[in-house]
Amino acid sequence: MAPAGPPATGAAAAFGPAALAPPAPGREPPFPPLAPPPFGRPPVTGGHLNLAPGETASERAVALTQELHATRAEKKLLAAQVEQLEAAIAAKDKALSQAGSEIQASSKEIAQTRTELARWKQELAAMRDKLRESEKENLATLQEIVGVLEQMVERGPPAGPAPAESP
Repeated sequence: MAPAGPPATGAAAAFGPAALAPPAPGREPPFPPLAPPPFGRPPVTGGHLNLAPGETASERAVALTQELHATRAEKKLLAAQVEQLEAAIAAKDKALSQAGSEIQASSKEIAQTRTELARWKQELAAMRDKLRESEKENLATLQEIVGVLEQMVERGPPAGPAPAESP
């Protein structure tokens, strides 16, 4: 006879030879006793496999296999959608980056245009001032000419030979 070792624990206690022995007084068995299976059905209960009443393990396995295939197909579709969305995001990021570059270039051009416009305004103001000065000088010159002509008219015609009349 084999010597008695330490009491079995865990899976060995639940499924080993000790599980067939009646439990010690005051202890309950690890699992409730199984009822005899109905005729034509395997001796598996739904408590361990989460089977619905009247459902067999093979039916459950077929249903789970179909669900697994459907889930894998859905996963492939979702992965394809993710790839499409990532490609769309990458394209939009590229477009956004390009638009940002264009905005920076436009801002630089606008700053240059503003600087050039300010320079033109200064040049225009300087030319306007020169034109006013020129107009003042021209006015003064014309007034002097008018004054000289008035003096000439007041003195009378110049002395000298009379102009010849033409026929």
